[in-house]
Amino acid sequence: MEIIMDNLDEIFLIKSSQKGDIDSFEKLIESHKQRVYGIALKMTKNREDALDASQDALIKVYRSIGKFSFKSSFSTWLYRIVVNCCIDHMKKQKKLVLIERRDEEGRENAIDRIEAEDTPESIFEKKIKKQEIRRAFDELEDEFKTVVILRDIEGFSYEEIAKINDISLGTVKSRISRGRKKLRDILIRNRAGGDGGEM
Repeated sequence: MEIIMDNLDEIFLIKSSQKGDIDSFEKLIESHKQRVYGIALKMTKNREDALDASQDALIKVYRSIGKFSFKSSFSTWLYRIVVNCCIDHMKKQKKLVLIERRDEEGRENAIDRIEAEDTPESIFEKKIKKQEIRRAFDELEDEFKTVVILRDIEGFSYEEIAKINDISLGTVKSRISRGRKKLRDILIRNRAGGDGGEM
């Protein structure tokens, strides 16, 4: 269950955490854990990697909270760390992901949860489409993948994405536009080329 706190409560918990109060830090993080894991799952695409990346991020937040200066919202600062940890994790895992690609069909995927209709006629077609989208995302560069996930799957505003990634609003809009176009181009190319591999 997600805890909602007002700004004064959050400020108190941040300042207490900066003084080394672990209980305050745990209370502070509790309201963000679900979103942190959600972002990590959508970026890394499986539970184990999402848990690893989100745990790494929270450890980094704990170690770095003394540096938080209140110049941005705590959530923006936190999600920036999460995104960077996910990117670092994906770079480390890239070779492993390529090796294990045949096994990816059995993994729970964030894309698998975008739509939830369960009519028999639609299940197979949607499964194929989700596999195509997943493979297209695999080919997308991290800078485009990150902003498209934050915007189109997580629902962050352009302004929030700019703050999380520490880039300009214009850069966010450009990357999202280019990322979406790249995804479409990859999907069109892959469909035109056919699967040709083993089912």
